[in-house]
Amino acid sequence: MKKLIFTGAALLMMVTAYAQTNTTVVNQTGSDHTVNVSQEGDENLIEIIQSSTNNTANVTQTAATAFGTVLIDQSGSDNTATVTQDISLLNLASITQSGDGNNLEIVQSTFSAANQLYIDQAGNDNDIDLSQSGFSILNVADISQSGDRNYASITQDGFSAFNTAVVDQSGDDNDAYVTQDFLSGANLATISQSGDGNTGTITQLFLSGLNEAEIDQSGDDGTATIEQLLGLGNFALIDQAGTGNDAYIGQAGFGNLAYIEQGALSGDNTAIIIQEGTDNEAVISQTLFSAGNTAAIVQGGTDNAALIVQSGLTIGNTASIIQEGDNNSASISQSLLSAFNLAGIEQTGNSNTATISQDLLSGINGAIVVQDGDENLASITQTLLSGGSEAVITQTGDAHEASVLQTVGLLNLATVDQTGVGGFVDVAQVGSLNTATVMQNNLP
Repeated sequence: MKKLIFTGAALLMMVTAYAQTNTTVVNQTGSDHTVNVSQEGDENLIEIIQSSTNNTANVTQTAATAFGTVLIDQSGSDNTATVTQDISLLNLASITQSGDGNNLEIVQSTFSAANQLYIDQAGNDNDIDLSQSGFSILNVADISQSGDRNYASITQDGFSAFNTAVVDQSGDDNDAYVTQDFLSGANLATISQSGDGNTGTITQLFLSGLNEAEIDQSGDDGTATIEQLLGLGNFALIDQAGTGNDAYIGQAGFGNLAYIEQGALSGDNTAIIIQEGTDNEAVISQTLFSAGNTAAIVQGGTDNAALIVQSGLTIGNTASIIQEGDNNSASISQSLLSAFNLAGIEQTGNSNTATISQDLLSGINGAIVVQDGDENLASITQTLLSGGSEAVITQTGDAHEASVLQTVGLLNLATVDQTGVGGFVDVAQVGSLNTATVMQNNLP
């Protein structure tokens, strides 16, 4: 065993260890230090402690590295830490940087399995690049940043499975990107951002299955994007609290679930979910003092389900669902002191169901359903002190059913237009000054 201990203000330090079970410890106090450490073999330990400004630590563990440990602690400004572990298995890297303008790069490559990376940065203008690639399996990458304008990027690619990527940022103007690529399965990626102007992006793509991606943003002006492509059984969640947030989820495949929640004093938010395939589910919830929001769900395929909920003092919101295929269901609910809202559903295909509900002190709302195909069902309900509302249903095809209910309200208008054979319409209005128009063109 070799054991090397260096302490002081040396400007350049280079340590190379070739035997197995090596230990290298460097403790530096001062400015403008540089440390290069290279180890080959298994069960190696590298520990570097630097306190001051402009320090640099470069660590390399190669030649089938296993059970290696790298510990770096830097306190000061303008620090740089680089760690490379090649053909790495069951390695641990823990890096702490406290100060401004820190930069960090970690690469675990060729064959990366069961490795653990933990990074903690406290300060401003920090940079992190992290890569676990080649054959990446059962790896953990955990990044924590506290401060302003931090950047974090995690890449787990090649054959990526059973990996965990976590980014936690607290502060303003943070960026976080996570990519789990090619034959990506059973991976977990989470981004948590608290502050203003945050951006979070998670990508799990190409033959991606059974993955879970979550983005949590609490603050203003955040943007969250999740993409899971060509996969099955994936789960995506975006939770945003605050004002001016944007959310996007894209999934392709079957059996996927996407959920977006924007609430608690949120306004001018945009939530979009796009799913292509079969047996997918999408939910958007904008609630509790939510105003000026836009929610849209687009689904292509069969047996998909879409739900949009805007409730709890929601004003001036827009909700739309577009579905193309058969046996799909779409539902929009705007309720509980909901006013000046617009809800629209468009479906192309057969045996689809569309439901719009605007109720409980809901007023001056607009609702429209357009269906093209056969054996579709459409329902619009505006009830309980619903005044000045509009309801429009247009159906093209055969054997459709349409239902409109407006109660205890004023100045309501209901229009139903059906083209085809075997159509059924039910319109009920209770109140004053309501108008109902039904047009059926049931040609044999």
